[in-house]
Amino acid sequence: MNWALVSILLAVLVSCEKSEPYPYNCPNCTGGGECTPPKDVLGDKATAEVGDASFALSDCQKCLQKGACYRFSDLVVTEPSEPPGLPPYLNNIWQQDVKDYRLNIVLCLREVVQVGDMMVVQFEAGGAWHDLTFDKVMDLNHSNVPSWYQFIEGSTSLFTAIVFKDCTLETQSSASLLFHSGPKDHPLICAPGLGGLPQNIIPIVGLVAKGHVDGQCETITSGHLTGCISHDAACQICSWMPAPNYKQWKIDGKEDITEQLCDATLCQHYCGDMWANFAQFVEGIHVPFQCDTDGNGEDDGYRLAGDFVATRVQEKPASQ
Repeated sequence: MNWALVSILLAVLVSCEKSEPYPYNCPNCTGGGECTPPKDVLGDKATAEVGDASFALSDCQKCLQKGACYRFSDLVVTEPSEPPGLPPYLNNIWQQDVKDYRLNIVLCLREVVQVGDMMVVQFEAGGAWHDLTFDKVMDLNHSNVPSWYQFIEGSTSLFTAIVFKDCTLETQSSASLLFHSGPKDHPLICAPGLGGLPQNIIPIVGLVAKGHVDGQCETITSGHLTGCISHDAACQICSWMPAPNYKQWKIDGKEDITEQLCDATLCQHYCGDMWANFAQFVEGIHVPFQCDTDGNGEDDGYRLAGDFVATRVQEKPASQ
């Protein structure tokens, strides 16, 4: 396998920038702006391995196609693991929100390129909503099922992965995931977005993920991801205290309260009395820093890890 070629392909895919409508525009690409590396980038010998039918592919590689989308249908948080009661606390909220279609993490294939016996793929990933209004999914254990999903504006990022012949999917460089819960006008995470941080989003950085693609490309199983939430971001994240019960949900910030970062007053000022500051909460139960988010060699963030299953879903049709 020509790993130098794979490295070039990864670099080209990572350089792609989203345009509307899809596909992506790339500085070193041809083919109508799609992320297909030109011959002068790969070289004559290397291009023989791109899309070469002489390399036998597994069913899980053959069925990969641009436009296919997957939703996290199960998510089990395993870290932060200290103190021991923290994962069950988070899972009590997030698993219920996933089950009831309030938390929708979606991955959509935007590029699929064969390189020898591997498939190099690019995902757009992030928070999404669907065709149901919030009142249809507010009740616990309801029976309503969405028909399609659409990314929430400003809550997506791109990452590149390889699907190997044994159907293993692995990211090839650390990525980011913008964790938005609820529809854009009804966020279940309240964050003011100060200092360049995203609004109403949990930004997860240093994301690494792996999983197993089935032979029909309908599910990604045995998924595991790790990432990090910086302390700076945690200081601005406010959680709805009665979650996963959202019947009394409201954002009603108190302008007369002077806010302080990493403190309940920030949530009261921007969100209201029923919102708790995430950093204050994890510091109060002594969750340790376990990852370096700014590259200075010192841990300054909270590790987040979990197991997931992602199931094929329909992206919003262009005609809708």
